[in-house]
Amino acid sequence: MRADGQTLPAAAPSQPTNSLTEAQLAIQTAQTPHVHAVEVTDNYGRFEASPLARGYGHTLGNALRRVLLSSLPGVAITRVKVEGCLHEYSTLDFMREDLIQFILNLKDVRFKLVADELYSTDYGMEPGVGATLEISGPADVTDKDIRVPPEIAIVNPDHHLASLVGEGELRVDMRIERGIGYRGSELQHESKEREIGEILMDSLFSPIKAVNYQVDDVRVGRATDHNRLTLEVWTDGTIGPLDAVTDAAGRLIEELQRIATVSVGDEPPPEAEPVVVTQTSLAELEGVLSTRIMNTIKRSGQVQFVEDLIELRGADRLESLSGVGEKAAADIESALDSLNAATEE
Repeated sequence: MRADGQTLPAAAPSQPTNSLTEAQLAIQTAQTPHVHAVEVTDNYGRFEASPLARGYGHTLGNALRRVLLSSLPGVAITRVKVEGCLHEYSTLDFMREDLIQFILNLKDVRFKLVADELYSTDYGMEPGVGATLEISGPADVTDKDIRVPPEIAIVNPDHHLASLVGEGELRVDMRIERGIGYRGSELQHESKEREIGEILMDSLFSPIKAVNYQVDDVRVGRATDHNRLTLEVWTDGTIGPLDAVTDAAGRLIEELQRIATVSVGDEPPPEAEPVVVTQTSLAELEGVLSTRIMNTIKRSGQVQFVEDLIELRGADRLESLSGVGEKAAADIESALDSLNAATEE
């Protein structure tokens, strides 16, 4: 009772204390994150994902950035042989650039696979395919002067390679392979034969030029600590930014799925037995095949070892080698039979 004699109103019953914090309650009632492309061109893309739970902007942004920069496959030149040059410090009288500058220009040639099923060399583990460049000076040499197989296309045909300032012919043989990330020349597979005058190149396979991400706070209900992720991707034109992001997300999901399926009591998988890959030098066929056929096989750019010929023979594709006709294919088959018989003895 108050001092003036009036009765105080009855106290309202106490409300039960909610065990969830305001932030936790906001997360539970938050909208489903929405991902959309803000801007997309041939080689640039800007994407946004919002709202994300607190901290997930950096978690997803950093993971996607790392996968984009390191784990997408691409195509690059790995070896080059210039007629008249024995090493990378050589020069040609009729070419303005020295060989080092010419090789640096070749690194910027960007290739795109047109028919992936015809060329499935992952991580650069297969012989790859050959390409040639033959042009007479004086001339301005660009990427469009390179002759490539039909399953490969050049996406920057106007890129400058060299300036031929005098009379002379530039002849270059190249090896194009598929790989992931970056591979230095010192990491080239020593199992592959290296011809005299052949120069190993540092190869950048990644189709991604740069990736940037930014995380901002957004409001969801009364909570202000949710994230908005903005992802920017620059490519070299061999893959679209949208395809690059979806490919990177798929690879990330695939790796996380391995962890998600682990259960208690799982035993480690048994160690795989080492696989011994036989690689027989083409020199074993010298003296069995004529010099003309041997030179034709080497210039084709598709054969590094005897096993490559055996594989082509099994698929009835010996005549697909440039310069190999019906008679030469028959001679190759006879030589392979002779080599097999000598091995069995």
